[in-house]
Amino acid sequence: MQHSKKQIRFEPIETNESNTTEDFDSWFDADLLDQAIQTLPSGSRAVFTLVSIEGYSHQESAKLLGISESTSKSQLHYAKSLLKKRITKLLQA
Repeated sequence: MQHSKKQIRFEPIETNESNTTEDFDSWFDADLLDQAIQTLPSGSRAVFTLVSIEGYSHQESAKLLGISESTSKSQLHYAKSLLKKRITKLLQA
C-alpha cells in the first residue's frame, strides 16, 4: 500500500496583502505604554522596569531593591496585571 504525500501550497510573500505593522500600530503606542507604566505603584514599577525592560533577573532585581526574590516575582505579576487593565481602559477612552 502506497501513501501519497499531501501537497502544501504556499502563497508567495509578494502577494500577501497583510500588513502587520499597520495592525500593530493601530493598537500599540509607546507613549500609551509609558503612561501606563508611570501609574504603577513605585515598587511594582521598579521591578517591572528592572526585569521586563532592563533584563535583570528576579534575583538581581531583588538584590538591587533590597527585597526577596519571591517579592520581585509577585510585584512583576501585579505590575503586569495592572498594566493590562490600565492599557485596556486607555484604549477604550
